[in-house]
Amino acid sequence: VNTLRGADADVILLQEINGSTRLVVEQLRAAYPFTVDCSLGGARHAPGILSRLPITDGSAACWPELLAAKASVRFGDKKVTLVNVHLTWPWPQKQWRHIEQLGGNVFQPADHLVIAGYFNASPWSNAMQQIEQLSGARLTRSVCHTWLPRMAGWDVAPPAILTLDHTLVSDGLKVVARQKLGDIGSDHLPIMTEIAPIN
Repeated sequence: VNTLRGADADVILLQEINGSTRLVVEQLRAAYPFTVDCSLGGARHAPGILSRLPITDGSAACWPELLAAKASVRFGDKKVTLVNVHLTWPWPQKQWRHIEQLGGNVFQPADHLVIAGYFNASPWSNAMQQIEQLSGARLTRSVCHTWLPRMAGWDVAPPAILTLDHTLVSDGLKVVARQKLGDIGSDHLPIMTEIAPIN
């Protein structure tokens, strides 16, 4: 929680909200009062969106079966649509089908669109290329290893070795900076992404 507070972000996208991690949502609620919490329906591995900025009316949505959350907020005079996704494994869970379902329901192109989350796919994979085609958003290509292979009995986590957590933005936006934050005890490192509109 301290790492997330210290990042001082306008919006936080969380993965795998469940009984134990719901405490994080509650502890951040005072600073981030506008939320989309897809775990409230009992979904496992549910995503969520926490925002300091008001979520525009009617834009908050959850697809628990697709592990996706969506909301729009206003940054200055721009309405930005945020999509938070947790993709299934490529095998045996048929990731390609999950992406097709997201394309038909969640990945609607918009002038100012941000798609981020845990994709279970490398940046050069066919999966990420398919998401770019479906959404009209482009992937941030910087290599930023985020997955740590934590094993039972290991006292110290090894360095992150895979790039599985990504950010995509539409043509009306640009990524100014992207960096890993500190180890928070998860098998993924949190990512801080600074995004700005293109004038």
